[in-house]
Amino acid sequence: MTVFTSPFNTILILSAIFLVIYNEYYEFLTVKHSQWTASEATLPPLTRSDGRDTVRILFVGDPQIQGYQDEPALLGYITRWDADRYLKTYYHHALSFVNPDVVIIMGDLLDEGSISSDWEFERYATRLKNIYRVPEGVQIIYLAGDNDIGGEGNDPITSQKISRFEKHFSSVTEAVQYKHVAFHKINVLPYIHRPPSERQDSSFRTQLQEMGKTTQSASIHIVLSHTGISEAMLHRHIQIMRVLKPKYAFSAHSHYSSYMKHNLLQLVDFYKKVYPRDSTLDRITEDIFMEEYRIPTCSYRMGVPNMAYAAAVIDADGTLHYTLLWLPSRYRQLYRYAAFAIFIAVVIFYRFMCRPRARRRHDYYSYNSHIGS
Repeated sequence: MTVFTSPFNTILILSAIFLVIYNEYYEFLTVKHSQWTASEATLPPLTRSDGRDTVRILFVGDPQIQGYQDEPALLGYITRWDADRYLKTYYHHALSFVNPDVVIIMGDLLDEGSISSDWEFERYATRLKNIYRVPEGVQIIYLAGDNDIGGEGNDPITSQKISRFEKHFSSVTEAVQYKHVAFHKINVLPYIHRPPSERQDSSFRTQLQEMGKTTQSASIHIVLSHTGISEAMLHRHIQIMRVLKPKYAFSAHSHYSSYMKHNLLQLVDFYKKVYPRDSTLDRITEDIFMEEYRIPTCSYRMGVPNMAYAAAVIDADGTLHYTLLWLPSRYRQLYRYAAFAIFIAVVIFYRFMCRPRARRRHDYYSYNSHIGS
C-alpha cells in the first residue's frame, strides 16, 4: 500500500501550508484588490491629500471584543485571541489604506462591558486600545453602546457604568471638532422608547444647545450615535435636527449597513398627527435634510455574513464620499480548517487502526499458507 508513503505526507504538509496562506493572506488580497481598490478609484481623496481641506474618517462598527464570562473557560483563550487578531489585522489594513484624520469607534466596544466587574472592564479597555491604536496626530472618538453601559432590555444604564466608561474612554455625550467638521456624540440610549418628559427633554435640549455653541465655527455638523437617531422617540429626533442642524449622521448597533434620509418638516407633520394638542413645534418652518449611514459590524463574532470597516471623506464644501471596506468571512476560513482537520483525522485513523489490522490478516494468511505447504 503506497498511500502513506513519504510523498503522501509531503502532499499533506504542503496542502496545510497552502490552506493557511490562502485563508490568512490570499483571500484578503483578492477582496482588497476587487473591492477596496475599486473604492479608491471612485474616491480619489480617500487615500491621499489633494490640497483641499478634507477630513478623512475611518469608522469601526461594533467591535464587541469577547469577554471572560460567556466564553468557555479553556476554549475562550483561543476564541478571544482569534477574534482580537481578526479585528486588529484588518483594522491596520484599513488604517493604512484610508490614512484617516479621525477614527470613530461606534459603540459596543465590549461584548460584556455592561455586566463586567471594574477589574474585567479595565482589562477589556486595555485589550481594545491595543487593537485600535492610532498614529500620532490622528483623533480617536469612542461612542458608548448598550453593551458598554447598558440600556437594552433588562440591562439598566447607571451612573456608575457611565462614569466607568468615561474613565477609560471618553465622555458619552460631547462635541468634538476637527477642522471644519463638528462631531456631536449623542447618547440616545436613555431616551429609547421613553415617553415625553418635561425635565428630561429640557436637559436633553440644553445638552444639544451647549454642543452647538462650542462648535459654532464648524461649517459641517455630524451626529454620532450608537443606535439610530430615529430610535430616540420622535420629539427628541426632531430636537436633534432642529438644534444642531446636522447634515450627516452615523450610527451602528444593527450590525448591518443601511441608509436613511431624514426630513425635518415631514417629521414635524407626522408628530402633529400623533400629538395634535402639542403646539410647541408650530414655529418650525425651515426644511432640514439629514443623511444617516448605518455602519456594519467589523467582528465576525456577531454572526452576520458580511463585515466591513467604513471610510468617509468630507470635502471643504461638505460633500461626503463614503464607502465600505468589506472583510473576508472568518467562519468560512474556520470551516476550511475544520474540514481539513477532519480529513487528517480520517487519514490518521486509517493509517494507525485499519492498516495494521489488514497487515495482521495478511500475515495470518501467509503463515497458514506456509504451514499448509
